[in-house]
Amino acid sequence: MAVQNHYRTLEVHPKATQADIRSAYRRLAFRYHPDKNPGDDFSEQQFKAIQAAYAIIGDPDKRKQYDRDLWLGGHQQIKDNYKRPTAMTVLKSSIRLRQYVAAVNPFTIDHHALQYHLLQVLADDNLELIRREHNDKLSSQFFEEIMNASGSLNYNLLEPVIRQMGILAGEDEQLRERLSRFVRRRRLENRSRRLQPWLVLLLTLLLCILIYMAA
Repeated sequence: MAVQNHYRTLEVHPKATQADIRSAYRRLAFRYHPDKNPGDDFSEQQFKAIQAAYAIIGDPDKRKQYDRDLWLGGHQQIKDNYKRPTAMTVLKSSIRLRQYVAAVNPFTIDHHALQYHLLQVLADDNLELIRREHNDKLSSQFFEEIMNASGSLNYNLLEPVIRQMGILAGEDEQLRERLSRFVRRRRLENRSRRLQPWLVLLLTLLLCILIYMAA
């Protein structure tokens, strides 16, 4: 089932404040209220859609969960895929998530939503299904999909994902080594990212000194 875009319905930006949302709701509800538009089916449907949208994004807690679902871009919500799951459906969920992450702009990723969905796929019950298959190829592919999907995740949100991956790896030396390499790589990337502003500042200072000396 596609996720309805309630922000579009209320004509507000996804980053709008609760006050902005409340103001937009009142404006649109007044415009399309049935008492103002008697016998107008379009206005009646719009009014219902506006009320439904405000019931979700007008509530901060409901909005937080909605934003996580909306971030998947209208794809079927992952939680719908957990009805009577099998190892194969769990693998397919990881593939879908990896494909979606690969397709979105890395600068617009909702990292908290990504972490949420990674942990949904890595839920203990799902890991048990994977282990019960005793299928090294399936386990390896699932592991790879999760690593690829979490490659863009903010480093500060990575720890619970790594913990679940460690549970999946268990005593498998190959999976544990791959996980170790992944963690090392992400740690180095994080250090480099933290040092970048200082390197830019240093280069700027050096450039200023060179220009001053050449003057």
